[in-house]
Amino acid sequence: MATLVPGETVEHFKAKFRRLIDQETDPAKRAELEAQLAEKEAAIMAKTYCRQDFEPLIIIGRGAFGEVRIVRKVTTGEVLAMKIMKKEAMVLKNQIGHIKAERDAMVDVLDRFVVNLHYSFQDDDHLYLVMDYLPGGDLMGLLIKEDVFPEEATKFYAAQAIQAIGAIHALGYIHRDLKPDNLLLDAAGHLRLTDLGLCKKVDGGDTTLGKLQEEAVKAAQAGSPGSVAPASSSATHRTRRLAYSTVGTPDYIAPEVLLKKGYGKEADWWSLGVILFECLVGYPPFYADDPVSTCRKILRWPETLVFPADRTKHLSHECMDFLRGLLNHADSRLGRGGADELRSHPWLADVDWAALDDYEAPYVTTQGALVGSLMSTIATMPRDSPDFLPMVKDLAAAFDDFGPVPEEEMEYFRTLPDPGSKSAKGGAGRGRAARSVGGLLGKKGRRVNPKAAPKVEGYTFRRTLRDSKK
Repeated sequence: MATLVPGETVEHFKAKFRRLIDQETDPAKRAELEAQLAEKEAAIMAKTYCRQDFEPLIIIGRGAFGEVRIVRKVTTGEVLAMKIMKKEAMVLKNQIGHIKAERDAMVDVLDRFVVNLHYSFQDDDHLYLVMDYLPGGDLMGLLIKEDVFPEEATKFYAAQAIQAIGAIHALGYIHRDLKPDNLLLDAAGHLRLTDLGLCKKVDGGDTTLGKLQEEAVKAAQAGSPGSVAPASSSATHRTRRLAYSTVGTPDYIAPEVLLKKGYGKEADWWSLGVILFECLVGYPPFYADDPVSTCRKILRWPETLVFPADRTKHLSHECMDFLRGLLNHADSRLGRGGADELRSHPWLADVDWAALDDYEAPYVTTQGALVGSLMSTIATMPRDSPDFLPMVKDLAAAFDDFGPVPEEEMEYFRTLPDPGSKSAKGGAGRGRAARSVGGLLGKKGRRVNPKAAPKVEGYTFRRTLRDSKK
């Protein structure tokens, strides 16, 4: 009988158990095994986590539905990232399905080049995802700093992105929101794919698009294709990030997605082509002053796609062929037959795919080699140490500063023993009453209308029995 080995991931255990079920031919025994699997999974999930299990250190991102923080696990000091989303806001904007899709995709995908989900849980007001913290920032931040990448550097990021996208495609998902902001960098400068909130399991269905896309389609049918984006300051990475920070950018959306006529995994390869174009040229190929104009240019891409000679004359023939293969009609796009089509392209002929994780990254964060020691030091450092906050800020240096964690939240954590102490590992003083989100974290007993913020079924998740490894 399959058993959960200490440190083994829950998903690996389920896959092992599932193989036993698939090998059983007797329907009655199969049903018995299915019941045993459900019982074992329920037992594993009985140890759930809550907000008070993770001490907030600093806020590194904020959006319409919540924020992202660096946190450390109270019992072990492990440094992680926590995404906190407001249920009420997500329900009002019909986003609950997206966050559930993100959670499901992150549970399914176990790959070196995809951000790893450790835990997911919820309370009356919020949904939480706890995942790897990547201290190198994102690819957009690096583009803002460097403007353009050399061809070899772009090839490095292309290869790692192909591995990440290929991993989610292999499990039947389309990412649908690929952009430089969603390609994070670890301490060594290697790429990790994140933000799977728009992932769609391929099931033959179509996708409902937002008002922006609908407006763009109408505008494209009625208007001119618009002018080609000039290589000027108006097309900088930074100004685009600021302009689209609240409404989202359509720059990377494939034309067939905008047309709402059905699409497949090849839509992600178009998005990768746009990202690589931006890395090599300095701006995306369909840049415009407003999102609707950008969508209009994407829909008329055979007329508006231009490779500026002054920016591409130094690129190899193989590189240009690779770009043109991605920025192509869906039915003839490079990658339509799978990620291996991209891996076997002449531009990537010198990539050692088995050793890709061992490559030296072309860019590494300033603190680079210090990050590992920073994280281990922070894991056990007392929170009242004068060096604590400066070290946390150093750890978050690659991200924007969104200010400190609210003081009323920190009061609770000051009552806890420091991570690494015997009392912390034993959970001393942390009974079920202390876990109630109601009187803690500045809520003062307030409760969101349960009709506005319902419980999301099947949301709780633990990647590993992590405490058993400590």
